[in-house]
Amino acid sequence: KAIKKVVDVNVDFVNTAIALRCFFSPSPLTPYEGVYRVRPGSFIKYKEGKISEGRWYNLKVRPDKIKTYEDFRDGFGELFESSVDLRLKSDVKVGSYLSGGLDSSLIVHYASQKQSNLPVFTANVSDPLPSLGKNYDNENSFRFANERKLDRTVIDFNYDFINENLLKAIASYDDLLPNTGILIFNQISKIARSKGVTILYDGVGGDELFGGYPWQFDIRKVPECFHGCLS
Repeated sequence: KAIKKVVDVNVDFVNTAIALRCFFSPSPLTPYEGVYRVRPGSFIKYKEGKISEGRWYNLKVRPDKIKTYEDFRDGFGELFESSVDLRLKSDVKVGSYLSGGLDSSLIVHYASQKQSNLPVFTANVSDPLPSLGKNYDNENSFRFANERKLDRTVIDFNYDFINENLLKAIASYDDLLPNTGILIFNQISKIARSKGVTILYDGVGGDELFGGYPWQFDIRKVPECFHGCLS
């Protein structure tokens, strides 16, 4: 919506099809022709009618520092735990989302070791997608929280809730909305805030790092001609 206030844009139906197939828009693609996202670690500079792209961050890879798989495994674990610990340092109450995935489960695992009363919030989706079959998110998160005796709040969601709130989300969202996760995050955030929790960990993005969901393999079906720009 903001872009349309500046320039005329047309829908790119190929990019839209890719986003709907993959359940997200692979960077740097957008739903519009000739419009691209700023790449991670990059910035856009506009001067005298010209646009240029630059990098403000480059990941430094040191292969010489990783000699074995065990070195990589142990080093990653230490960095991950340190990252979680760092973000627990806050002067307000901290909590976490907890789904049944590896990402949020790992975050809560480490965070609950540092903060025993860590409040967690779980979405109980009573009407899972038929294509997903068994609702692993609900089952895994419940078992995980019970085993660790976490301070858990469960928020129920169904198609009635989605139908009542979907148009509101679309009106406030500038990108395609290929899944209903944004509705769940928004509602959980409201309930967490009502309980005095103002900071929430989440595992968004971790799906790609730790394995993800079966439907995310669909990105492999994107035509090879697009692979060069999906980075």
